[in-house]
Amino acid sequence: MNELKKRCFVIGPMADMDRLDKLAYEVIKPIVEPYGFDIITPLEGVDGHIMHHVLLELERADLLIADLSGNNPNVMYELGIYHSFGKAYLALKDDNLTSDKEKTPFDIQSYRFQNINLNDISNSITILKPKILNLVKRIDFEDYFNNPVTDFYQSPVTEIPTAVGLAKNYEKNFLNQIIPLVFKKNERDENFMVEIKEDVEEQKIGRVLSDKERNILKVRILIPSELEYATHENITHFKEDGVIKSNNWVINRKTRPFGISMIFEDDYCPVIIDIPSVLSTLEESIKNRRNIRELQQISKRDWEELKKKELERFAGKCLRYKENLAIRYKNRVEIITNWDPYKVSK
Repeated sequence: MNELKKRCFVIGPMADMDRLDKLAYEVIKPIVEPYGFDIITPLEGVDGHIMHHVLLELERADLLIADLSGNNPNVMYELGIYHSFGKAYLALKDDNLTSDKEKTPFDIQSYRFQNINLNDISNSITILKPKILNLVKRIDFEDYFNNPVTDFYQSPVTEIPTAVGLAKNYEKNFLNQIIPLVFKKNERDENFMVEIKEDVEEQKIGRVLSDKERNILKVRILIPSELEYATHENITHFKEDGVIKSNNWVINRKTRPFGISMIFEDDYCPVIIDIPSVLSTLEESIKNRRNIRELQQISKRDWEELKKKELERFAGKCLRYKENLAIRYKNRVEIITNWDPYKVSK
């Protein structure tokens, strides 16, 4: 079986594509082609919007060669996007196009940067070959490559979960799974699609939620005021301590049962309760994004502000989700923000 081809994307000022092609095919290609790389340039295979093509190639590239000659803003922008992926790259400048007054931005110059003379192909290959091959041999083994972005966040930004990203996952893996199951009925006989049953020990028979109860059933999402309240340990503590007076129930799907927590309000209305435990990962995410190894490295005020903003973003995304469901499910999905278990009466 043939080995998968790797992609080397060569970007640079596009005002002179002949010059960029010269760099790509006369200098870079002889270096990387023996190692299984295809060479791609911004205009190669373009079908549609050029920027969409460039963004796609940045995402697909295994190695990026960025010609920063002239400090072209488009190239700088594309390199910045690529930095967020944490993948292998080399930045260079052509001395023929670089004036004495032109200075490479300091945050780029100190990272894998090289000057060449593109009029001297042989010497350019000699200069770049060891640097590029050093990257090539590490591509399959390095988790990520250093650049100003990954050094600050200690990770590729694309791999760090954000509040919005976690909210989307929460919608996909919980809300969009559970809500249709608990509310949807068969079109033929108007019976509910799945059964909701009390989760009890095997030797006991758990009661099934009646149709009357199903018709008034609600789903309530509690987004806590503190990230710490969303850990599995604290959620278990709140249940055991009676802060959340819930019992374990299951939704009997065709696949394995879906575990849920249920409370019954004073009017006997059943309410499925969920605290998004996915929020517990945000604290570590914030630390990574801010390169915080110890909390002593940041003021308490700044730290609390960071956590607050992430919770607000998560809550905002969930509230917009609720708005989309309001008409369809007659406001039976509730989002409680800034929930504080210690202000809840037992």
